[in-house]
Amino acid sequence: MRQLTAGDSMDDRNAERMALNEAVFRAANEQLHGDLEAFTGSQSSYSMMCECALIECEQMVEMDEAAYTRVRSKRVWFLVWPEHVVPEIEDIVERSEGFWIVEKVGAAASVARSTAPEERGERA
Repeated sequence: MRQLTAGDSMDDRNAERMALNEAVFRAANEQLHGDLEAFTGSQSSYSMMCECALIECEQMVEMDEAAYTRVRSKRVWFLVWPEHVVPEIEDIVERSEGFWIVEKVGAAASVARSTAPEERGERA
C-alpha cells in the first residue's frame, strides 16, 4: 500500500477499509494481552503489534501496562509506530517513545467504535 500524500483525498470507503485493517491489529493485540495475562500474570512491559493502516506492517512496539490500559480506554484510540500515522483518518493524542496513540476521526471512528471489544467499559 502506498503512503498518502498531502494532495491525495480520502473518501469514506478508503477510510473504512483502513480502519478495518487497524481493527484487526487491535483485536490481535487484545488477544495477545489477554493470553499473556492468563499465562504469566501482569507484566511490566509488553511487545505489541503496531495497529496502523498499513497492511504489510510488522512493526512491534514496547509499552508498559499503564500505557496499554490508556490506549484501550477509548474505542477510537489505537497505538501506532510514529511513522505510521495517517492524518486523513486519525489525530495524534499522545507521543511516547517508540509509539504514538492516535484517535480515529470521521468514517474511521465509526468503524473503530463498531469493532471495539466491549468488556473494558466505556469508551468514546
